[in-house]
Amino acid sequence: MKTYLVGGAVRDSLLNLPVHERDWVVVGGSPEAMLEQGFRAVGKDFPVFLHPSTNEEYALARTERKQGQGYHGFACHYAPDVSLEEDLARRDLTINAMAQTKDGTLIDPYGGRVDLEARVLRHVTDAFSEDPLRVLRLARFAARFKRLGFSIAPETQRLMQTIVASGELTTLPHERLWQELHKALGTQHPGEFIAVLAQCGALQQLLKVDNTGPTTFTPWTDTLNQSAMLCRNTTHHIAAWLLRGSKQPTLKDVLPALTSQFGLPKRIVEHIAQLRVHPELQAAPNAEAPDSVFNSLRDCGALKQGEGFADLLSTAAHLARIDNHEQTNNRSEWLALAEMCREIGRGNVEANLTGPAVGQAIEQARREAVANALAAND
Repeated sequence: MKTYLVGGAVRDSLLNLPVHERDWVVVGGSPEAMLEQGFRAVGKDFPVFLHPSTNEEYALARTERKQGQGYHGFACHYAPDVSLEEDLARRDLTINAMAQTKDGTLIDPYGGRVDLEARVLRHVTDAFSEDPLRVLRLARFAARFKRLGFSIAPETQRLMQTIVASGELTTLPHERLWQELHKALGTQHPGEFIAVLAQCGALQQLLKVDNTGPTTFTPWTDTLNQSAMLCRNTTHHIAAWLLRGSKQPTLKDVLPALTSQFGLPKRIVEHIAQLRVHPELQAAPNAEAPDSVFNSLRDCGALKQGEGFADLLSTAAHLARIDNHEQTNNRSEWLALAEMCREIGRGNVEANLTGPAVGQAIEQARREAVANALAAND
């Protein structure tokens, strides 16, 4: 058996970027031989093993053949006679289709190093168009490597359009779409992810706004990139995207599709809804409107234990920074009011009250406490 370092570790090493994980391919091996050497099998669709000491992934060299829809619609063939070149040919981009021997010798049958130096994202073979998930993966790579000056090869852009025209994007499970979106939002240029998807028509298809041209989404890309300059928080980026981006397509039209198609987590959906209804959280509590302040605390879950309200305030502060507001939302003051309200309970109202009257009395006591605290701080 021969073992080669492959994929992202080789690419990032050549780019002088940190290598966070290493993947290996084994040529001439078999599942039985791997198990005999102490490897642990973890692959479901094809043989992948964990090294007994390093826990790094080792996969048997394989080929793939399209036989159904979606990114799962492949028949994998692995055998000792599958060559390294055949294994590399099934990969998405030339820059990801390089291998390295243990002594550091580079094996590059598809010109990945040349494309690295030219800063080009190019597909390995036309089999690229068989996997719809690669449209989103490529958009994510474009976002990740935007700062290094990478661009997509014209012939690869055409293949992306072919995938969109096939309709197979709609067969992808939302958890995989969310995974790609989530990773893209963690880059320095998340707006590039949106721009690439819009350029090939994928974004319009996934969000069900097919008659919208790519330039319509420019405010989205600009807002996301601006957000990424301030932090690396996914929730903050999505809130900025949908609450500070273009009104066309509207949030009302896009949020349901984004939730159903990309599997946007419920927590983020609720965040966006609360910030949309309660923009006052972006500023300090208004001493002249104590009832409004209390209603915001109550409606946004501040009267319950947990970190939800604190997270919401952090996102509200981020939106204020997007708007170039000099005054922050005074997070500590909001949190102090919330804690004060939570401390007011059954013991703070008349003992003879029963039923709904107890809850009403507690709420009234909390309202009065908020009003008094705001007046004292004014």
